[in-house]
Amino acid sequence: MPSPISRLIPLAVATLIVHGVAGGAELLTLDKGIELALAQNPDARLADHRIAAARAALREANSAFWPKVQFRPSYVGTDNPASVFMSAINQREFTPGLDFNHPPTVDHLNVKGTVSVPLYHGGRMVAGREAATAMTEAARRNADAVRNRLAFEVSRAWFSILKTREFIQSAEASVKSFESNLSIAQKR
Repeated sequence: MPSPISRLIPLAVATLIVHGVAGGAELLTLDKGIELALAQNPDARLADHRIAAARAALREANSAFWPKVQFRPSYVGTDNPASVFMSAINQREFTPGLDFNHPPTVDHLNVKGTVSVPLYHGGRMVAGREAATAMTEAARRNADAVRNRLAFEVSRAWFSILKTREFIQSAEASVKSFESNLSIAQKR
């Protein structure tokens, strides 16, 4: 199965031909062709997105070393006799005159806050950061490889077009030479 970049060759050739040969159009230079291909190629944009994702994963791995603040609110409201009885006992407000047939509504709001600082996780956080760093570097190098391959393919297409133009000029010169030789031969 052809790679996505090898499928780009016909597109690059067509782009170069359209921009370079179209009537009245400005001639597309090699540098402009490479710049155009890098700007419009989905593989190059995908490589940039992979770098951004790897950098986000690195920031996430670094955040494992930061302190964490957590809040856990809870609210309970009930008129269940057993819950009212247990709540009264837990809060040390039980009175013998509590009517279990018509218990009052009890509500309880509890907000807990914790601050934790990671001290040691068996090397998991350091390994996670190292893996994220390696993933970022791999994504960056992959993007460089995609851009280099794309520039190579555009350059190859560009020089193939130039070579083809030279062959056409050479063939036209050969035809003119043969026509001239034919004309001289016919005159003799």
